[in-house]
Amino acid sequence: MKKNSLKSAFAALALTAATVTASSVTAFAAPNNGLSDEAILASEVKPVITVSKEVISLNEAKSNKDRTVTISLSGGTDEKWASSGLHIYYDPRLAISKAKNGSIAVKSGDATELLATMFKEDATAADQNMAGFFATTMGTSNAGYDGVMYTFTLTLPDDVKAGDVFPIDIIYKENPNAEDMFLDADRKLQAMQGYLFTRGIYNAETNPFTAPAADVAKVSALANIDKSYDGYIAIEGAVTTTTTTTTTTTTTTTTTTKPVTTTTTKPVTTTATVAPVTSTSTGSAVSTTTSKGATTSKATTKATTKATTKAAGSGNSPKTGVAGVGVAAAGLAVAFGTAFVLRKKED
Repeated sequence: MKKNSLKSAFAALALTAATVTASSVTAFAAPNNGLSDEAILASEVKPVITVSKEVISLNEAKSNKDRTVTISLSGGTDEKWASSGLHIYYDPRLAISKAKNGSIAVKSGDATELLATMFKEDATAADQNMAGFFATTMGTSNAGYDGVMYTFTLTLPDDVKAGDVFPIDIIYKENPNAEDMFLDADRKLQAMQGYLFTRGIYNAETNPFTAPAADVAKVSALANIDKSYDGYIAIEGAVTTTTTTTTTTTTTTTTTTKPVTTTTTKPVTTTATVAPVTSTSTGSAVSTTTSKGATTSKATTKATTKATTKAAGSGNSPKTGVAGVGVAAAGLAVAFGTAFVLRKKED
């Protein structure tokens, strides 16, 4: 390919990189490149990318805040690859070194020195609470090798403290028009790309990361590091936990109630004597003695009985009465409640 043709092709790749950066979706949307696990594991080339892991003392962190990060490639990739696109993210508390023209200062290593490279800051890293950039390579032939791909410098914050962990992560991103890649010049080794993004970098699904025991012994927070991270800069020591103690004061109020004196009045009983009325008939008539009180009692009983009977049989009230209406309403409420629950389950 002529030199100007290479420039045109690389410009197209740069446009693709910008598209991925601007519209990328959640990491690991389709890192297997559409291939089965069997096809990926049978890949002729099995690339692995590693990120430097550094544990330093707090004194070192304060006296030398600029730390060099190394991205390395292995897996027998010599002269097997050319085109690549990687999203490299890091803790947003860190600052990446810049060149005089304001661009990020990323250097190519022996693995990529024969390939054309380009680096672009990725503002969408903030969506994952990170900062980072997109790195691309391209060549007219498979001029990629095992070795150091990139190096760059990250600066620790002024308030760095013992126990701090600053993660570094390589992730896969894609959208309908573009994707991260790792391919040969002729794009025949598709399984190689699938292997890199599912087995060759760390991810929580198929290749979870665990910090080395020696590093965990120095930095306790590394025991709980995210399973998808690939590297870190960590400061020796345990995480400092601040405990807040709250004191509660209880006030007891005693209320004295003055006793109340109750005077009981003895009821007065009044006795009334009713004189019987005597009716006398001459001849064979029978003499009957009747009490006025009894007559009054009879009349009261009759009126009460009549009123009770009328109340039970009059008007348009349903035979079930108020209690029956309550049962019907309750049944409707239960039916509505059941329908609502079923609808909710269906939704």
